[in-house]
Amino acid sequence: PSPYGCHLLGSESGRQLASPRYRCVSSQPTSEWGAAGQRGSQAPPPPVLLTDKEGEQLPADEPLDEALPEYRAPAKRSLLQIQQLDTEDESLASYKRALLGSPPLTTDPGLPHVQVTRLTLLSDQAPESVTMDLTGGLAALRTRVFVLKEGVDFRVKITFKVHREIVCGLKCVHCVFRRGLRVDRAVCMLGSYGPSAQEYEFVAEVEEAPRGVLARGVYVVRSQLNDDDRNVHLSWEWCLHICQDWTG
Repeated sequence: PSPYGCHLLGSESGRQLASPRYRCVSSQPTSEWGAAGQRGSQAPPPPVLLTDKEGEQLPADEPLDEALPEYRAPAKRSLLQIQQLDTEDESLASYKRALLGSPPLTTDPGLPHVQVTRLTLLSDQAPESVTMDLTGGLAALRTRVFVLKEGVDFRVKITFKVHREIVCGLKCVHCVFRRGLRVDRAVCMLGSYGPSAQEYEFVAEVEEAPRGVLARGVYVVRSQLNDDDRNVHLSWEWCLHICQDWTG
């Protein structure tokens, strides 16, 4: 289970998200609120390259993952090295078999280490799940708008596969923009996974979509899946429309 929530649009108190004038403090330690560039004296912003759905410009690409200087990732070991450790300890060997399972007999070397297949927004109040396919052309997601009704409870589900070696400290980072300003940054801690022929599914905790006239509109989300070694497994951009109903 995740030690932190994946608050894609802020905590339950984050109903003021829609207006960059507000600076809300989330209860989650990994969520930041407020527009970039409004914390005292700073250098001028970089040139903008993209435009959001409401005609405002987005800032140029920035690192979605912020390094933690005090954090040191554990020494990296291959799956074979882990399996060969303490082979005389039967209880530990049984634990590793239960934890790692049986690795696939063959693995296509052309496949990525972590293959992200889908991101889904789940809600019991939705007529159907909101799913984006991440195996095809990611550029098409920039022109497609995913609708979420204001005030509903929903969860973020990430579906992925792991090939060849264990991935440690997998996490998904979401940076949310509106009218050219970053209004939220959220981190989903997924954990560590061994290679498997089956898909993994990670479902984050429930959060509430913002509501009210200020919250309605189109948000641009930059998402990235990376790990403890700062390997970026996938980056993509998509649009989320907060509406009064599911029809948009």
